[in-house]
Amino acid sequence: MFRYLYGDIEDDELGAAHGAEVGSVWFRGPGHLDTIPARQRPADPAAARTVHDIWVSFIHDHVPSHQGTPFIAHRPGATVTNRITGTDVFTGADPFAARAPWWEPEHSLFLRAFGADA
Repeated sequence: MFRYLYGDIEDDELGAAHGAEVGSVWFRGPGHLDTIPARQRPADPAAARTVHDIWVSFIHDHVPSHQGTPFIAHRPGATVTNRITGTDVFTGADPFAARAPWWEPEHSLFLRAFGADA
């Protein structure tokens, strides 16, 4: 199971809304922006290409990666996560790690449903 935080996170914890990167996932280049709904059109083509390439690697290899570096798999209790901010992709502190116990039981059930270890 992989997860990532997308975008900058402000001091008040506001950041990218859930699904904010969807337009970038389907980005194929500036020439096709008119095929993406206006509310999902990425403003930064380089950042959109980064997200698109990460998702392509996940579809192809079953492990998302950026420039050959694979994402770390999420495990219950983890205090680090994958981060995508513009064209920067890195493993960093998970500012929401303390809240993970709120959803970890559901995460474990989800993994077991797909035959994975929790």
